[in-house]
Amino acid sequence: MKRACLLLLLHAAALASFAQQHRTPNPHAKVKSVNPLNPKLDKKEDDGFSVILKPAIRRSFLFTIYQKGKPVHNVQLNPATRQAEGFANREAAFRAANWMIAAYRKDGVFPDLIPPNIASKLNLDEKQAAW
Repeated sequence: MKRACLLLLLHAAALASFAQQHRTPNPHAKVKSVNPLNPKLDKKEDDGFSVILKPAIRRSFLFTIYQKGKPVHNVQLNPATRQAEGFANREAAFRAANWMIAAYRKDGVFPDLIPPNIASKLNLDEKQAAW
């Protein structure tokens, strides 16, 4: 009887110890990118300014504007919709960035929003949002 109880106790302890283990992620494992960026397609120069795209949620794009290699404006929300979901395609993100650079040159400040009438002229409507 003691032997059976001892075996049951050892078995329960072994199960409990294995149940508490968790797998640590392999830092060397390849991770599939949801929204792969292409350095050739995702960077544009514009008269002293550089626009570099970055991935956003739902396979969309946001951007950072650099001047002389230093970041001057980092867009973390879509300036047309004010949501974390960025622009559906690269061209729309570059059109928005070019408008923001032009507004900066005119006013000396990067705008946080793109007004709805400008967004529709630039074809940045909510229909452009990635789903």
